[in-house]
Amino acid sequence: HLLNGNTINQKILQGKLIDRRLSEGKSAPEILDELYVRALTRKPTQKEFKALSEILASEKDHKPVLEDIFWALMNSREFLFNH
Repeated sequence: HLLNGNTINQKILQGKLIDRRLSEGKSAPEILDELYVRALTRKPTQKEFKALSEILASEKDHKPVLEDIFWALMNSREFLFNH
């Protein structure tokens, strides 16, 4: 049973993983690594990490950016083929 994109986004927001990690004092790069491991069972490549770190650095509020990244990972072909 595949979830549609709207359902996935709701689950991400309801799970509050990113909220919890930010409140624990985790940095955006640490959370980024965790999102990759949770969704794709691997850490981001250097190229992925660099590109996403640049986006995170350009934004004052990391929460919505991290939520968007998590949503994108959960909707990626890699996630669909691995799960």
